[in-house]
Amino acid sequence: MVGACIIGVGGLVLVMVAVAQARDGAALRARRGGRGPTGAAVLRTSLLGLALVAVTLIGVLTVIPQFAVWTLSALIWLVVAVLVIAD
Repeated sequence: MVGACIIGVGGLVLVMVAVAQARDGAALRARRGGRGPTGAAVLRTSLLGLALVAVTLIGVLTVIPQFAVWTLSALIWLVVAVLVIAD
């Protein structure tokens, strides 16, 4: 349960980062005369990210072994740390 909470919170943080990057990228493309509104890209990114987090959490709570859960949680938070440091 603790591993699922750690993975869930980290996954939501990564989804928020992905949505912000999708918003910024779509806004830049729209400003340059590219594709349509940014809402579709943001919605698609957020739904895909939340679905991936949900499937991962279901797997963590049911079939993924504990060593893989802790490895995955460490990897998620390592990616979050790198994104924070890089930004």
